Amino acid sequence: MGRWVYLMRTIPNISSLLQPLEDAIRLKLFPSITGHVACATGERELFSLPCRFGGLGMGDPTAFCESQFDASLRITAPLKDLIISQVAHVHSPDTRSIKAQVHQHRRKASKKRALEIRNGLSSQLQRAIDLNSEPGASSWLLALPLQDQGYHLTKQEFWDALHLRYGWTLLNTPSHCVCGSPFTADHAMICRHGGLTFVRHNDLRDTTAELLSNVCTNAAIEPPLQSLSGEELTPRSANCQDDARADIHARGFWGRRQSAFFDVRVFHPNAQSYRNVSIPSVYRRHEMQKKREYGDRVREVEFASFTPLVFATTGGMGKEAITFYRRLAELLSKHSALSYSSTLAWIRCTLSFSLLRSATMCIRGSRSISFRSPDASPEMGLTNGPRET
Repeated sequence: MGRWVYLMRTIPNISSLLQPLEDAIRLKLFPSITGHVACATGERELFSLPCRFGGLGMGDPTAFCESQFDASLRITAPLKDLIISQVAHVHSPDTRSIKAQVHQHRRKASKKRALEIRNGLSSQLQRAIDLNSEPGASSWLLALPLQDQGYHLTKQEFWDALHLRYGWTLLNTPSHCVCGSPFTADHAMICRHGGLTFVRHNDLRDTTAELLSNVCTNAAIEPPLQSLSGEELTPRSANCQDDARADIHARGFWGRRQSAFFDVRVFHPNAQSYRNVSIPSVYRRHEMQKKREYGDRVREVEFASFTPLVFATTGGMGKEAITFYRRLAELLSKHSALSYSSTLAWIRCTLSFSLLRSATMCIRGSRSISFRSPDASPEMGLTNGPRET
């Protein structure tokens, strides 16, 4: 696409000449990379939006070529004036402020256009756009396919990811699940048969614990909580069992030598019970459930802090999880030579691929009992348990 952008920036009034390119994108490229039929007009407009607004970042060349040319004129105007005036200057003109203005104008235009496109779509696609616009939810689309980082996908995984992203009907799936329910994407994300949802939880837990071990002391997975000895916990839903465990423990995360406990939860925002509830409300609901379950016990017995890490299967995360990973990025950036923004982007990308792979595993993975290991245990996530919603 870079060569076409160069033409747009240097040659005016060529939108009609780029129509064959747009036809090839719409009729050939999109069906080949999505496994979906040729996109309709509304879908094509959606795909032209940046990934952070729920699109695919594949703009219509006939629609934005004039804006590219106008932006090029604005940015190169100071240099053009110097060439025309033939005045000798030691330093080239500073165009950073102009570039910032152009970028800001383009971002506002994209945001306005995204809102217009969203309002013209079905309620199902509107919710999909809202979920895909959450911080980190589209990181997998923007990442380079680096195999050493685990950022590569097979063709089937990429197709499944796009079908989940926009709520399309999945291809080549069974009509019914082994549990007897009709097999749909929403059912696959919540069905506990085969333990695939628990593998999803454990992968996020292990990834987070591994990151914490780089900047904190005494980082541990599934640490046992101290038994109660007469303490009374206020919430009725508090976990009072003697063998209670949190998902992760680390020391020195929020404060020096301070213990911190974390518990992970992954929910599917398109489950039947959440379809008529706003996305922020669902995050708050799960965060409060975790706090009622562990918050008082961790504070009163362990004298430590407790943070719920709530994720959506679509790649988003709750408010407290966002704060946690920002703090983690800050600590990791100080520990390494990377900037804070690069570190945060890397963390979000790693979590995004973790959730994406677990989602495709829930679709394509086997739930048949015959495929289980003979020594499978509850810790491996192959039996029903309390950690998933």
